[in-house]
Amino acid sequence: MINIIVVSHDNIADVKTILEELAEKNELYTLWVRDNVNDSVLKDLCAQYENVNYFAGIRREGFAQNNNIMVEHIISTTTISDDDYLLFMNPDAFITKERMLSLCSLLAIKKLDMFTVDLYADAAYSVRDPSIRKFPSLKTFLSSFLFNSNSSIVNRDLIQEQDDLDWCASSFFGIKLNHFKTLNGFDSRYFMYCEDVDLCYRAKRKGIKLSYIPEIKAIHYAQQNSKRLFTRNFCWHVKSAMLFLWVKYKLSR
Repeated sequence: MINIIVVSHDNIADVKTILEELAEKNELYTLWVRDNVNDSVLKDLCAQYENVNYFAGIRREGFAQNNNIMVEHIISTTTISDDDYLLFMNPDAFITKERMLSLCSLLAIKKLDMFTVDLYADAAYSVRDPSIRKFPSLKTFLSSFLFNSNSSIVNRDLIQEQDDLDWCASSFFGIKLNHFKTLNGFDSRYFMYCEDVDLCYRAKRKGIKLSYIPEIKAIHYAQQNSKRLFTRNFCWHVKSAMLFLWVKYKLSR
């Protein structure tokens, strides 16, 4: 079973697109929508689908904390197994039902620790989202922030299929429940950005492997708000980058 978790920050149109494609009831996956703004319109939308579980937030939280709360809710309200998967999916991400079912079948056979797929930035599947990368250094962050250049991005044409990658974006990222619990979930100190780098870094140190599934395609319509200098998103990104570098330094000592 895959538990698909979508956190909405007033992304009703995006969530509706996901639900219209995936919400038909089946035994292979179920959807969980975490509402970060407690919107009655989204609640009513989710109520239209039998395979969708809606959970409103009491107050607004960051990406990491919202997903941790959602996982705790799933554990406390269902009979989820440690071998079941959590799939964290941004509201601006999309996968067809056919590909979602194929992903379920592949995971049942391969039993991967953590995974991501061949993620694209457009509906034509012509531009790849740079979602698989090597662990960043201070130089990597500075180059990305100042010059929009990032040498840590992995060319997926060269890896085909591989275990034990460094990290992938949490916009479409899956992990077995038992591994998520071993890692104590996302680090909630990251309000936005780098929570995925941090989780994958801690996972790799524990021998939990990240795999790429090239035969499954999905989309992430990324906004790239953190690239605009001195915006709120940019400041969040810089703060998260500094936190990750500190965590990496402390763990490597």
